[in-house]
Amino acid sequence: MFTPAPLPRGQQLSIYLPAPALGLLAPWVGSRQRSARLSSILDRYAELADHRPELTLAEWGVVVQLLGGFARMRDASRVWAEVLDRARDGLPLPGVDAEVLVRKLRQLVPAEQVAVLEVADRAALAQGSIRERLAAAGVEE
Repeated sequence: MFTPAPLPRGQQLSIYLPAPALGLLAPWVGSRQRSARLSSILDRYAELADHRPELTLAEWGVVVQLLGGFARMRDASRVWAEVLDRARDGLPLPGVDAEVLVRKLRQLVPAEQVAVLEVADRAALAQGSIRERLAAAGVEE
C-alpha cells in the first residue's frame, strides 16, 4: 500500500519578538497555531517584498545607501526628503536626477516601500561595491 510522504516541516528556531509583533500572535496560543500564523504573516510579507518600484541602478544605489539596513516604514516613506536635502546642499548623487528620484519615491505605495526596505536590508548584509551589494539584493541593470 502506498503511503504518502509526510509534509515537509521547517526547522525549529527561537526568535524573540517585540511586544507589537507578539501581539499579532497572541490569539494563537498553541505552538503549531503560532507557527502557522507566523508563516502566513511571512508569506504576506514575501508578496509585498516582490513589489519593487522601477528605479535605475544609480537610484537604487542612492536609496540603499541612505536607508542602510533595518530601516523602518517611516524611513522608507521619508527617504525622498533626504534625497531632496542632499541635492539642495550640493552633495553628490552620482548618476541621479534628484527631482526625478524624489518624484518616484513620493509616489511609492506601501507595498513598494516594503520592497525598498527589503532591498536595503539585503544590500546591507552583502559585501563589495554598491553594484555587487545591489546584485546580491536582486537588483541588476
